[in-house]
Amino acid sequence: MTRAGVFSRIFLSAAACAALCGCFSSKAPAVRRTWAIDGSLPGFPARTAKARQICKSVKTGSVTVAAPFDAQDFTVRRKSGEWTRDPYNAFVSSPASLARASFETALAADGRFGKVCNRYSLAQCEAVAELHMTDLSLDATDEKPTVRVALSVAVLKCQGGRTGETIAEGKGSAAVEAGKDGYTAAWTEAFAQAVAAALAETGGKKK
Repeated sequence: MTRAGVFSRIFLSAAACAALCGCFSSKAPAVRRTWAIDGSLPGFPARTAKARQICKSVKTGSVTVAAPFDAQDFTVRRKSGEWTRDPYNAFVSSPASLARASFETALAADGRFGKVCNRYSLAQCEAVAELHMTDLSLDATDEKPTVRVALSVAVLKCQGGRTGETIAEGKGSAAVEAGKDGYTAAWTEAFAQAVAAALAETGGKKK
């Protein structure tokens, strides 16, 4: 048998062995799962006390997420203090797009911003509400994984399609343990708590 024939047989034998090992392996490959922030915000606290109206109408403006939390893969803090990406858990779409829908729900539920319009609306609104997230991480430093959310809200006066002075602003943060049912409920609750805290601070300035 020629040398080429010998090498060919060795290669085919190795390939067959690898295939068999893969077929009979007891460990199935890990599946990448995706999660969301529920745009209906079921955990957002209803406003019971009457508060001063901030504006009669508002449009959602920029919604941003600071790096490194702006990626779809979860940003994880390990016990060692190291920051890394989770290859098996991710947001179903960009964090900013998920946060935008939830932010609009929160503004409407708050009740002090009048009519809430999305960014594509052609309606002329009195104000523009902006959201900036500074933390959107999974804390794995403890035995029980915890999702963390920190954000700030700014409401700016709007006239002729241009934004002006800030008429209200606030910050909020929250940490919620992830349950056995996955991460969507935890992310939703943490975002609801954080944005509720931020909106609670927006008492508004005199216009």
